Amino acid sequence: MHSKRIGEYLIEEQVCDEQTINQALAKQASLKSEGVFKPLGEILLDNIGVAFKDVDRCLRKMHLEVLAHAELFKDFSPSSLLNTVSIAEQQVLSEGVVIFHQGDPANTFCVVISGRVKVYLVTADGNERTMTELGPGDGFGEMALLTGESRSASVKTLSPTSLLILSKNYFDQLCELNPEISAGFLKILSRRVIRGNQEIVSATETEKAYRHLISLQSNIPYHPLVGTSRFINKLQEQIRNAATNNRPVYIQGEEGTMHISIARAIHKGSAQASAPLLYMNSQTITLDGTHARDEGLRDPLALELAQASALFGHDQGTMTLAKTRRLGLLQVCRDGTVVIEHVELLTLNIQRQLFEFLNSKTIRPLGFRESIQSSARIMATSTIDLGKRVEEGLFLKELFDQFHDQTIALLPIRRRKGDLQLITEKMIQHFNQSTGKTIKGIAPEAYQRVMSYDWPGNMAEIEVVFRRAVGLARSDYLLPEDIFLGIAPPQGKYTYNLLRQARIRAFFTSRLYPKSLQALMAVVFSVIFVLAFFGSQNWNQNISLILIWALWWPL
Repeated sequence: MHSKRIGEYLIEEQVCDEQTINQALAKQASLKSEGVFKPLGEILLDNIGVAFKDVDRCLRKMHLEVLAHAELFKDFSPSSLLNTVSIAEQQVLSEGVVIFHQGDPANTFCVVISGRVKVYLVTADGNERTMTELGPGDGFGEMALLTGESRSASVKTLSPTSLLILSKNYFDQLCELNPEISAGFLKILSRRVIRGNQEIVSATETEKAYRHLISLQSNIPYHPLVGTSRFINKLQEQIRNAATNNRPVYIQGEEGTMHISIARAIHKGSAQASAPLLYMNSQTITLDGTHARDEGLRDPLALELAQASALFGHDQGTMTLAKTRRLGLLQVCRDGTVVIEHVELLTLNIQRQLFEFLNSKTIRPLGFRESIQSSARIMATSTIDLGKRVEEGLFLKELFDQFHDQTIALLPIRRRKGDLQLITEKMIQHFNQSTGKTIKGIAPEAYQRVMSYDWPGNMAEIEVVFRRAVGLARSDYLLPEDIFLGIAPPQGKYTYNLLRQARIRAFFTSRLYPKSLQALMAVVFSVIFVLAFFGSQNWNQNISLILIWALWWPL
């Protein structure tokens, strides 16, 4: 069921305006960053000056509306509902709080007013098996009260959650006065068992899918973060900051500038470090989960279906090219991190679905009737400026805004050559270990060329070149021919290729070259010729005479 937040009730009842609610939410977020959780109502009472009776009135209205739409209580009379709300205890919990553990004594029945909780079992190996997830209007804890046994499962909040808690005595009174409520409990229990079995089957499929994806992605290169430059120091600080929250991350930089390494470092330092970290390349993904070798001229519809299947999954029989059911990355990584490479190449439809997921934390695989909860964190990488794609209408501004708040810009190697010495040393050390060699370093003439070369492929190119160089080397030090095999070595220490500039390259490949230069020189010589005969004959006032006496005559 859809439930309104307490702020909406406060605005409807004209207790406060939207600006006041936003101030309280900002205060709540500030406290959360300090590790303190405080309900919105308490902040309004303590910091904003809202009256207790007004907040209490809105909370009571919220509780009544949730119970009135809940399956267990929908047949209750208004007076019975009011009596239930009056007797029940209200409790607001932060995310990740265990409400009760499996085996605890049964003394309460709980109803979710807002937020979500997870009912789960702890297996012998210490893993959690999710039985079901419950939202507003759902109740839990009834079976232990009905049977008199201890709790058969554990319950934990998945987000900040508001609960109504009924004591065992009042729960028994409810069942005695309302025989139909017992029948309702049995119906809910049967559905919960079915959903629990489905979740366990899905968990098994998730483990299989995860192992399969890990095997497919095990060859993705990983470049450790190496360097002592100002850029590296700033980058390490950005990684630490990004690891402290669960917001989307956008990593932008040229090809080979360590996008995946940065994503891994953030994930490893976060609270989700023990959960899966998986990747999808938006450009080359296929319906079977592998990556296409031919990246050009792909059917846009097939690409969209492949992207949708990879991220959100699909049911069996919903796709002609994919006969079996497939779990999407957001389902497999429901508590982990999903990295979307080349996010700019997501189709507009997939961008909208991704934006909806970031706001609702739910996905609906193709062919599924019900939505699935997922807390997966999204990290996106790109080699171009997403802002320009937004201006061109090729990328959703709403999705761009989600990423823009936490952007990490990566510099190419040519702009941080101060780190090259340490990078190459680490590369040699790494490949010495993998090949069993004992290369001591780089010969001086080779090192000069390494520093002069711009490494357009960045870290990816350096890895390939030094893996080959260490493998081919026959002396204790890498020579130029070891490193620059197949690469045109730079000439001199401070060479720069002007043709790398797009405008200069465009000029030399256009129709204007060389005719425009020829025309310009013709005009210049014509002017000099005219001035030589018809201009001032004073040598220090005529540019033609100055050129003749200063340049031509000595030559």
